[in-house]
Amino acid sequence: MNNSSLLKHLRWIFPFVLCPLVLSGCWDRREINDVAFVLASSIDKENDLYRISILIPLPGNMGGASGGGGGTGGVEPYTIETEAANTIWEAVDKIQSRLPRKIFFAHRRVLLFGEDIAKDGMTIPMNYLADRPENRLSTFVAVTKGKAMDLLGAKVKLERFSAELMRELLQSDATIKTSEKDIITNMNLIGKDAFIPYLELNKAETNGNKSDEIVSTGFAITNNGKEVAVLKNNDALALRLLAPKFSMYSQRLKIDGERFSYQVRNVKTVIKPIINGNQINFEISVVAMADINEFLSTKDIFEEMPKFQKIIESQMKKDLLQVLDILKTKGSDVVGFGQILNRHYPERWSKDWEPQWNTVFAKTNFKVTTKVHIYDIGALSGNMVKKGN
Repeated sequence: MNNSSLLKHLRWIFPFVLCPLVLSGCWDRREINDVAFVLASSIDKENDLYRISILIPLPGNMGGASGGGGGTGGVEPYTIETEAANTIWEAVDKIQSRLPRKIFFAHRRVLLFGEDIAKDGMTIPMNYLADRPENRLSTFVAVTKGKAMDLLGAKVKLERFSAELMRELLQSDATIKTSEKDIITNMNLIGKDAFIPYLELNKAETNGNKSDEIVSTGFAITNNGKEVAVLKNNDALALRLLAPKFSMYSQRLKIDGERFSYQVRNVKTVIKPIINGNQINFEISVVAMADINEFLSTKDIFEEMPKFQKIIESQMKKDLLQVLDILKTKGSDVVGFGQILNRHYPERWSKDWEPQWNTVFAKTNFKVTTKVHIYDIGALSGNMVKKGN
């Protein structure tokens, strides 16, 4: 057989020789029964230690109270494992050392920071999360009042796990959706601080049955990665008007002593810097679309429309000025006014303002204008309780 014939035969044989090598299986495979899926985790501070807690579902306990579900009545369908250590990785490693399954964070839905660690600083925890490839940057993040571990073990209704309830809550209109990626980005942007949804655990009792309620009550605002204040009520609503991602909200006010509620469903906010010498000013224009949800009066709602608009506009302006004053006082630029200056005046920003932004920001002036367009006042054109209707 000449050389050309030999090469021709080898060309056909060679793929068959390689097939066994390619199809030999996964050398690093991991069975699902060997994995502990983490649905939520929390980070608390205990003196100088980090306390890490993880919520792991127990498939064997997820059946119904009766029937062939395979579960055990009265047994929780999850377990919470917790450890404290000098570093986050050391605490996770201590938890792993006593578990028969491999901890898997890629399915984590919620990450909670206790208020102690939020005030102490979140830079180190966020750096740890960014460095670990199994951590999903789309995970929702929140700061909790008190210990974050307490919310993991909350006995909630509606959902099987507190993690699922918090995930639904953090992506609803009850707050502004905030992920690990959002916080890491805002903490590293020039002239920008991060704000984080704030959760609280309340005790509830209905017909003698006790349960836990997890509620979103506002936003934790930061300066250099540390919580400096919590915005609640009208302050939290005003922050929504300034945030890059608007989330609908409802508010209740009075008109001539009679209550009404409205919903702000869309907002366009424009922020323009105005420089007069060394004085920095910002003009903030807010145009909102709102619906009247309820009007507890027998008055004609159409005749009251101009009053509704003026009252809502006045309240918006008042709330915005108040929250801006808080941000200046606390040195928390969660809106990104420094970033706006950096885009418009990059040379002056890097030379004059960035090195002392906290001091400069405290002296900044704001001019706020608000305009509200009311689109929906309900399905009825008249008041049904009035005679003649």
